[in-house]
Amino acid sequence: YDEFGEARKHQPLFYRIMDAARKGEDVTFYGEADPERNFLYVGDLAEIVRRVILHRVTGIHPVVHPKSNRLSEIAETAFQVFGQGGKTIFRKDKPNLPTVYVPAPTDLYERIEYTPETGLAAGIGMIKTNLTR
Repeated sequence: YDEFGEARKHQPLFYRIMDAARKGEDVTFYGEADPERNFLYVGDLAEIVRRVILHRVTGIHPVVHPKSNRLSEIAETAFQVFGQGGKTIFRKDKPNLPTVYVPAPTDLYERIEYTPETGLAAGIGMIKTNLTR
């Protein structure tokens, strides 16, 4: 994700949560489950790519944030950052949202001497800053 919304097309659920939090609207998820998602800030991704090139790392490596969050945690963090209210609602009468496979990090971050640094609250704070300009 990014602070300008350029990734909106590829992460519609994430940005739907941001839009609702910005407006103080509730966020509704389907089902009883609260699946985890993993979001990596584009600035961290760029630094990882730079260091992979610098360290001449080859192979296939998952590139994920070290911390995954449940959808309700993402929404609650967005509500706190935007400070406009809103709550998370689960429609238990609907089918559960699917789980998503999040691979475990390998030794890539050790090899490039870098671990993604942008936490969810900080990233959402950058989104807030750029939406209010």
